[in-house]
Amino acid sequence: MSDKLKKIQDTLASGDTEKAGKMLKWVLQHEPSADGWVLAAEMTANDDLKVKFLRKALTLNEWHTQANRLLHKLEGGKPLNPIEAPPSEWNKTTGMKPVSEIKRQLKQDKYQANAKRQRFYGRMGCLFSILLMFFVSTFAFRAIGLISSGLTAGFNALFGLPTPVVEFHGTPLAELEDAPLLLKPSHSEIATARDIEILDNGYLNEHTFEARAGEEMLVYVQFLSVNANRVSRNVMIVDPNGNDASGQCLRDTILKGDTNITFACVMQRSGTYSVRVLGRDGESVGTYFVGVESLDDFGS
Repeated sequence: MSDKLKKIQDTLASGDTEKAGKMLKWVLQHEPSADGWVLAAEMTANDDLKVKFLRKALTLNEWHTQANRLLHKLEGGKPLNPIEAPPSEWNKTTGMKPVSEIKRQLKQDKYQANAKRQRFYGRMGCLFSILLMFFVSTFAFRAIGLISSGLTAGFNALFGLPTPVVEFHGTPLAELEDAPLLLKPSHSEIATARDIEILDNGYLNEHTFEARAGEEMLVYVQFLSVNANRVSRNVMIVDPNGNDASGQCLRDTILKGDTNITFACVMQRSGTYSVRVLGRDGESVGTYFVGVESLDDFGS
């Protein structure tokens, strides 16, 4: 099981089912796996959805032990149309051939069956290796911004997840000013001191954090993508009233170029703030780091 799925299980165990569900939805969207679909089946109380999720898991790994066991438990152990086993070679030939000849023939049949099984597993291994290389390469290229976000949009449409925004009230996304403030977040989670995300064109990620009036906070966003060259206009701090609070902060960069931005803010009011990061092709897509820290903690 991957580290992300273990993190989801820890979140679920802590009682935060809503956050665990959002985290799992992201993993199934970006890194689908048999373990992920099995976890989705375990998290839902609907038996029909359980069966659906388990079958998705088995399409990725038909030998997944837990998926087969849970599906067997839900659907029952008896097949709908029982098939009688064909008579064994011993039963067909007893009384017709000498026992020594029958044993020799059974040994040959067993050898042929093993050879056929090895050929099958060899072909399956080659196919699995090719698919694994494809998915790993796709994920890596997407993370650094070398693959179009249309691939992600297709997956989202397939699973009924939010699709990318292309325009707002007739204005194309590329020309939309204050887009991080105007658009509805596609994904929202609680900000941590250091986190990593992947962003595609037309999607808006929101990282929320609590702050007190007068507290000094440091927010930083750093993109690793080769297609992130205009990050500053796509990152915004939003206050508890839903207004742009970026103007109240000192803005700076850690590295050269418009691939990163930092905000040093003295909060005007207490409440829930958010860091909004918008994905736009050629400006801010791919992998990025985001962090939120209280500077008051360093002085205590």
